[in-house]
Amino acid sequence: MIKWISVLVMLNFLVPAKAQEVNWMTFAQMQEAQKKAPRKVIVDIFTDWCGWCKKLDKDVYENPLISKYINQHFYAVKLNSEKEGPIMFKGDSFKLAPNSPRKNTHTLATFLMNNRSAYPTTALLDEKLNIYSSIPGYMQPQEYDAVMHYFIENRQGKQTWEEFKASFVSDIK
Repeated sequence: MIKWISVLVMLNFLVPAKAQEVNWMTFAQMQEAQKKAPRKVIVDIFTDWCGWCKKLDKDVYENPLISKYINQHFYAVKLNSEKEGPIMFKGDSFKLAPNSPRKNTHTLATFLMNNRSAYPTTALLDEKLNIYSSIPGYMQPQEYDAVMHYFIENRQGKQTWEEFKASFVSDIK
């Protein structure tokens, strides 16, 4: 019996630990959580066909330091701009709407992207679900780390983004 326990303990060290993952929520789950414990929110707006969206997932959201920081400080929501069903957000109903003969765009994605269409887009919302910023395009992990810290530390209004970015040292290598 003791031999089996020893073998199991040794095998446990050989199996790599599962990487930390972002705890993605739906809009409904996030809004319910906001009622109990308000947090800032990250919304990853993407499409299935977007290569840069997949790269952001792999390089940023699968990074253990970034996913841990997101889980500790934010609620995180993924929004597929071309597939989501109806969503209630801040008392308004948003839905998939025709954009062109071949593509549909969710009206909440359009709202969060400030009527632009760029994928991926990272929307940052404050604790009252007001849009703080909508950042189009792919960000390197170090830049994404800086954005998160700037927002969480409430540097806006105290320090320009350029000043903060110049002095920020990321733990992401």
